Amino acid sequence: MRHSWMLVLLAACTGSPSERPEETDARRRFEAWREAVIRMDVDQVWAGMSSGMKSQWLYQRLTDLTDQDMPAWRRELKGAADQELELWILRNKELQESRAVVLPRSLLSHPWLLATYRRYYEPMKSRMVQEFQRLKVTQVAADKGGATIVAKNPSTGGSDRYILIWEGEWKVDRHLEPAPLKVK
Repeated sequence: MRHSWMLVLLAACTGSPSERPEETDARRRFEAWREAVIRMDVDQVWAGMSSGMKSQWLYQRLTDLTDQDMPAWRRELKGAADQELELWILRNKELQESRAVVLPRSLLSHPWLLATYRRYYEPMKSRMVQEFQRLKVTQVAADKGGATIVAKNPSTGGSDRYILIWEGEWKVDRHLEPAPLKVK
């Protein structure tokens, strides 16, 4: 009897296993990115996205036939950058993958790309701020190649997953929303 209260106290003090260093690092990087969304710091949000996420975002915008703004913004890109973008679009259409091929470095660093992202981000800011303020990280799993952040999302009642990859530092690579529940 005397030892049982000591076991209970020991169990209460130890709690859950602590995160590994890569998990703590990934959590910190995700939380910094989340805070950038809340502060509406478009440059930091953009900087926290992986090359793959930026590429996928652009490809979705370029192939969205209902987007009335992109054709005009697309015409702002001139010369070699325009030609390189056209070749990139064609390559993605040929491959027909579920995810776009990463943009060439010259396009990833081109001022047009960030300016275009800003134009899309601006009207969505208030909705994004509200959603990201409510997110609460509940789980982190990471190794040297990638990390998964699970965040409770009160807006959906489920848990969103954010996939991070290492590109010199942790970068958000994907956002996966919970699958809708099927009602029988």
